[in-house]
Amino acid sequence: MRRLCLSGGAQNKMAFRLIARLVFRALTYHMRNNEYEGDMATEIKTKLTCLTCGTVNAFPASRATEGPKCSSCGDPLASGKVAEVDLATLEKAARADGLPLVADLWAPWCGPCRAMAPEFAAAATQLKGRARFVKINTDEHPDAAIRYSIRGIPALLLFDQGRERNRHAGVMRTAQLTGWIEQNIS
Repeated sequence: MRRLCLSGGAQNKMAFRLIARLVFRALTYHMRNNEYEGDMATEIKTKLTCLTCGTVNAFPASRATEGPKCSSCGDPLASGKVAEVDLATLEKAARADGLPLVADLWAPWCGPCRAMAPEFAAAATQLKGRARFVKINTDEHPDAAIRYSIRGIPALLLFDQGRERNRHAGVMRTAQLTGWIEQNIS
């Protein structure tokens, strides 16, 4: 066996790293094989930003369809309803959320936007617990249209894992919208 000549501090640091690596490997092996139960079991956590107060909440991913609530204000996090948000909340949720986020940039004077509103709400209900839906009024928040380079409305932006995955301009029916979302998040 080859012996390294290191100072005491360097030897301690290397030994600590080696032990930490071995412990991590052992824990991940046992957790993959479900050998830990009770308090030792770690569920995969999902983070969701409250669209009302902006608090980032973490909860077990298995509870996403059970209607988790915000730890600060108590509002539902994945209610299956469309939420009206501002640009800061949209950016925070797009960055932090563990579920895909679909944003509809619209304006009240836009006929196609108003025609698409019930389709968007129906898609939100169908994909409850699998995606979240928000609307941002580009008349009240023109900086959102500038930030995302929106040239036509209604514009749909799909965010997943902190990045914009896809976008679509124009009206979509519920079946088309849910198909488009499922195609881009799978």
